[in-house]
Amino acid sequence: MSQYAAQSDRLWLEPLVAEKHLDDYHEMMSDPRVESWTKPTESIAESKAYMAERTPNPEKPWIENYAILLRPLSLAPVNEKPKLIGALGMIRFEAGHGAEVGYGLHPFYHGKGYATEAMKLFLGLYWSKDREGDWNTLVAAIDPDNIASQRVVEKVGFKEGSFQDEVYELWAAGGNEKRRIVKTDRLLLEPLNLNKHLYSCHEILSDLRIAKWSTRGPNINIEQTKDRILESMSSVQFRMWAIMIPSASSTLVDVEDYSEENDMKMIGIIGTSHTPANVGYKIHPNRWGKGYMTEALKLFVEMFWTLEEKKAFPQIVAAYTPGNHASARVLEKVGFNNGQLLREELELWSNRGLNRKSDIQCMYIDRPQFSK
Repeated sequence: MSQYAAQSDRLWLEPLVAEKHLDDYHEMMSDPRVESWTKPTESIAESKAYMAERTPNPEKPWIENYAILLRPLSLAPVNEKPKLIGALGMIRFEAGHGAEVGYGLHPFYHGKGYATEAMKLFLGLYWSKDREGDWNTLVAAIDPDNIASQRVVEKVGFKEGSFQDEVYELWAAGGNEKRRIVKTDRLLLEPLNLNKHLYSCHEILSDLRIAKWSTRGPNINIEQTKDRILESMSSVQFRMWAIMIPSASSTLVDVEDYSEENDMKMIGIIGTSHTPANVGYKIHPNRWGKGYMTEALKLFVEMFWTLEEKKAFPQIVAAYTPGNHASARVLEKVGFNNGQLLREELELWSNRGLNRKSDIQCMYIDRPQFSK
């Protein structure tokens, strides 16, 4: 029996693992020519971290990614190892969205039909297993300018779906393209971005006062925060937004007076987590009690109803632990209604090791009739 998961005349596919493939993977991911669609990695450690996001883990056991190996020529030495020239597989699964396939190929091997050949092999593997529900739909998200990738998926049978505007941010765009920004007079929401928000986000997520009401402990190193941001940037249904205010906010300054070049400060994050319609948020303790969280949540809810990927959801839900009165007031002010009270449902980080579970008060807000 072959040691490879699938094979063609020119290629082999085998599960992607750092122990076997890291060196070739880093060679591909650090190549400056990949910058049209993604940020080149700067170290082998960064490539290893990126690879880890593409291999099965306890939080995402369903991830299914393969190394694309170029078969040695028939005249090559017997002990010559096949070379990794790319990777592909299922990179994301979200309810209501389906299973998303993604791939990357070393720039040196572009234009030779390898991506199409590898994609056909992967599809054979994927459909050889029983698939139900959303798993029975494979999707590919491609930038409209990436004509080569569009041709690849068309050749293997993908059909054109809906066009989603301002969903992903290209690294090569310098953070100035494909971002949806919404704002009020005092603040704005912009998609969380590694290059722009890493250190401010870490300051928030590492604060003990915020962790008090969370099941997650405070981030103890910046790599944890980096992973959280990268997860958001690569997601459709679980994206997070940075809550930004002018740095000069000690005086009343209109957000309209600020542009990308102006100095803005991140004070919190907001987005969906756990389920695609479950909103969660955190704001720096220095900004508590100033109305920013209520304002940001109201803005987020208004934006949520307009997002193409959220159109199937009739409600937004939220939850807080009784005792977190500030969060309860925020939700009530925005119009959330009381739902089910779940008794002894989860263990807060602050209660870890005490054998004590906390109640959860569920809240919900219905989609406005006019937006259906």
